[in-house]
Amino acid sequence: MLENHTPIHKLSEGDEIIQFFMVKKSETKQARNGSWFLDLVLADKTGEINAKLWDQQPDAHLQYQVGTIIKVKARVDKFQDNLQLQIQKIRPAAPDDGVEAHDLVKTSPVPTEELWETLHHYIQSIESPGVRNIVNHLVQEKGEAMKTWPAAKNFHHNYFSGLLYHTCNMLKLAEQCLRVYPFLNQDLLIGGVILHDLGKISEMEAEMGMVKDYSTRGKMIGHITEAILWVERAASELGIDGEEVMLLQHMIASHHGKMEYGSPVTPKIPEAEVLHWLDMMDSRMGAVEDAILTRKPGESWTERIRILGTEMYKSDHAG
Repeated sequence: MLENHTPIHKLSEGDEIIQFFMVKKSETKQARNGSWFLDLVLADKTGEINAKLWDQQPDAHLQYQVGTIIKVKARVDKFQDNLQLQIQKIRPAAPDDGVEAHDLVKTSPVPTEELWETLHHYIQSIESPGVRNIVNHLVQEKGEAMKTWPAAKNFHHNYFSGLLYHTCNMLKLAEQCLRVYPFLNQDLLIGGVILHDLGKISEMEAEMGMVKDYSTRGKMIGHITEAILWVERAASELGIDGEEVMLLQHMIASHHGKMEYGSPVTPKIPEAEVLHWLDMMDSRMGAVEDAILTRKPGESWTERIRILGTEMYKSDHAG
């Protein structure tokens, strides 16, 4: 358990701290004067902060790899309007410190097991045996990773169980769309929502909800193509063929909406168009939710939200 830990979103310029963080990024860089310094991104449940440790060896970053829990003594400074830790002392956490990864890892606002139950509720609502069996097959195959994976590296739902949370949010939104637009095919929309980002499990190398890097396969193929191939394989293994397999693949292929956004094709069925906008809505609102939850105490404005390119105002007094 963490004691006397000031959450990152409550740190202020001038604070002197001695506490634990998890390493999210670690690089050794060379300053203009030729000396080497350690450039870190440190994280806790509330966010992340850049940190510097000066006068190091070129291989210093190897001691503090992604996922390492460290204890630092540091001063909180400000650089280019962003808070930054100037580290004075640093060491890896020891077993007798009693600090566990779950004390520092940012997680979904909804418990993972509750999300998992929600996901399976929607899988069971799929009436088409072909679509339901393909979806269930892939979810069972990728499920353990899906429970922990982030939905993105930086922009939205980039935390433990973020992919599952993003998917369940979209399923709830899809349910409302089906009521408003009854001509939509429920099975395709629900199946498409569940599978649209599943390929990110292969695309990103992640640990404890933090993306360490994009995998070689992710860089070469990408999550859209990967998921399309998984559907093709699952359908073959299950002996399923026909148009609904192609339509399910189209849902995945077109969910970014535009070719310049990474989709190989644009939406050409109503369900694919809805899927695209549900993804757009929840990715952006997920970033907004995160920014609002991690505002500094007493502040109405959030930090700048990268995916939107602006900050957001949230009054705590508005009815």
